[in-house]
Amino acid sequence: MTNTRDGAASPVDLVTMLVATWASLDSMLATLDERSWKSPTQCPGWSVQDTVSHLIATERMLAGDPPTTHRAADLAHTRNPIGEWNEHEVDARRTLPGSDVLSEWRDVVRRREASLRALSEDDFTRPMGTPTGPGTLASFLELRVMDSWVHEVDIRRALSLELTTDEASAAHSLRRFARSMQIVVGKRVAPADGTVVRFELTDRPSLSFTIGVRGKRAEILGDDVVDTSAAASPNASPTTTLAMHSDLFTQLACGRRAWSSQSVGDARDVVISGDRTLGESVLAAMNVMI
Repeated sequence: MTNTRDGAASPVDLVTMLVATWASLDSMLATLDERSWKSPTQCPGWSVQDTVSHLIATERMLAGDPPTTHRAADLAHTRNPIGEWNEHEVDARRTLPGSDVLSEWRDVVRRREASLRALSEDDFTRPMGTPTGPGTLASFLELRVMDSWVHEVDIRRALSLELTTDEASAAHSLRRFARSMQIVVGKRVAPADGTVVRFELTDRPSLSFTIGVRGKRAEILGDDVVDTSAAASPNASPTTTLAMHSDLFTQLACGRRAWSSQSVGDARDVVISGDRTLGESVLAAMNVMI
């Protein structure tokens, strides 16, 4: 994989990851019966079909297609204008058979892949708004890879299927969530200077990284987030270490699951070494998904 100087994937590689995730998702969706399409996911109020409808709507918007004129009656679980827009698009497709949604998915993905493959280097630097603020087409693609991968995993988890999909997209997404843990530790938990929090994620892909607090700011120590081999670990002794499966890390970071020290399952799924109170505070504050 080609990387830019700051360790991020190049725009060409982002397109490759996005297309690979779409292909993995398509292969899985092609095997589903109607009952599976309507199965609930961890996203509040959304089925497998609703999740695919959300992905369709976003890629249609990026393709320049007009939004639906349909208006959902129930917006109770939405939290912002983006959420409301999503719900209108999802609800517009809710009564369709899964096969129709799959056909629309394939149409928009075919068009989007052709469009992305035709972009020049200058196109990727074009300024544009993103869900996280002003950015470029390349920074938006970083979010699209993450969002598409997360939702594929949402679907696979809902259907009890193997979670392993495109390794590059998975590693890219976990690295983005890892960097967001700086906000979790530094701003939400806000421990004293000198605090060091170590995350150790197991399975595919594995990832280890350490966050230290200096001058009341949290930052990644070492280059762990760039390299999923978990090499180059800094020498700082962790105040607390959180060891968990990479999928649990994803669920906590995406708000699919809220960690509770009172849950026997949660206590078994996360190994906290060192300062347990600090570790539990970090786990409870990990949701960074808008």
